[in-house]
Amino acid sequence: QYGVRIFQGMYNSMDWEGDPIATNIDPQTGAIGDLAWSDTAGELLKGTGAADRNIFTSNNSTAYEFATGNANSLPEIAPGIHISGAEINYMRGDHSNEPIFRERDFKLGDIVHSEPFLHKGVIYIGANDGMLHAFDASTGNELFAYVPDIVYPKLDANDDGVVDLTDPGYDHQPGFYVDATAHVYTFGTAAGTATGHSYLAAGLGKGGKGVYSLKVDDATDADNLSASDFFNWEFDEGDDNDSPTDIGYVYGRAYVVKTRGGPAVIFGNGYNSESEEAALYILHAEDQNNDNRGDIMRKFQPQDGTSPDCNGMSSPAIVDYDLNGL
Repeated sequence: QYGVRIFQGMYNSMDWEGDPIATNIDPQTGAIGDLAWSDTAGELLKGTGAADRNIFTSNNSTAYEFATGNANSLPEIAPGIHISGAEINYMRGDHSNEPIFRERDFKLGDIVHSEPFLHKGVIYIGANDGMLHAFDASTGNELFAYVPDIVYPKLDANDDGVVDLTDPGYDHQPGFYVDATAHVYTFGTAAGTATGHSYLAAGLGKGGKGVYSLKVDDATDADNLSASDFFNWEFDEGDDNDSPTDIGYVYGRAYVVKTRGGPAVIFGNGYNSESEEAALYILHAEDQNNDNRGDIMRKFQPQDGTSPDCNGMSSPAIVDYDLNGL
């Protein structure tokens, strides 16, 4: 148990180190107490070997461990160029190729716009090291991390065939990767599904155009699970039915909700899409009847195509107006 706490994501702009922290709160007075845990202060993630971390990823809906042996199976960071084994090890926190790669004394990248989300004793938060991280809310220990398929092209934003994070001259421009806030919801067995799964969904902020979803039923047991146990789906420009596509950089929340059509993920299309129009997406959170997980359930476009350029939609407001739980 962790009592009453405030969870925050922090960063240091001197070296772009991230730091999730938990601070105790007096439940009677609301007074801020002592620091319960901090990744930096407690040396928690720093003390974890790069090879000992549970880090997963995906490519074209196939889940993989984020490991050197899978380098050629992972998404390309540039046309014809896969992330290298050395770059994978660096992102996992290995220091053996420094100072050829950028020197650092930390493993966790800066946490800027992603807010911590607490669900069933786990803190989920995105960082600009290219990963969503899951931390034990009681101890601060990292449970697992996930590198979205959508983020890989952004890892080489300089278009020089290498992961920008490894550049000794890295200056965080344009170093935003997994920079939006996650949302998690657990479905009961009477919520239009017999599975009762817990699903996470999130955009990437400026890290890529699209959203991703994970199945986090057993997040605290990550040591005994595989990448396929966590991966659910990703939705990007190639999954939209319209041309030009309406998917942009999703800075707002992607909400996991119950609907009459089954478990769903609802989000605004974000900004800087090809169409430069606003759109609201409702996707299937899981396989449902003849629809596959990640498929479009409904899509609403409030404009008539004559609106000014550079439009888009941020976080929707989720309202159960008849209070029936859907």
